[in-house]
Amino acid sequence: MKKILLLFLAVSLTFISCEEEENYDADNIVGSWQCSRIEIDGVFNELSSSLAQILMPEYNFNEDGSGVETNIFGTYDFTWDLGIDKVLTISTDSDSDTYQLEKLTDSKFVYKTTTDEDEELTITYSKQ
Repeated sequence: MKKILLLFLAVSLTFISCEEEENYDADNIVGSWQCSRIEIDGVFNELSSSLAQILMPEYNFNEDGSGVETNIFGTYDFTWDLGIDKVLTISTDSDSDTYQLEKLTDSKFVYKTTTDEDEELTITYSKQ
């Protein structure tokens, strides 16, 4: 009986530890992206998320490391780099922003940031 129990535990642990690993391949980020969800301090509120999405830029990442950001103020060219440390850097002529990605697939990327009021935002972008 002990051997059956140990075998069952070993098989169970094998399935649990075989979670799909994220692919942070730079090729996954190429394409057009739009903000699809915002959580504040881990809580999703549909109205707040919808209003905040309007202010979030849309991104178009090109294979050559260039891109275009579109926001409520206009359209801006940028360059981008996705490092092996899962850090996405977006640079314009006057500014550079870095984002520590938590998830990157061929259809979604997620990062967290903190507001000036110490609220943690979880920002999700979906590929268009």
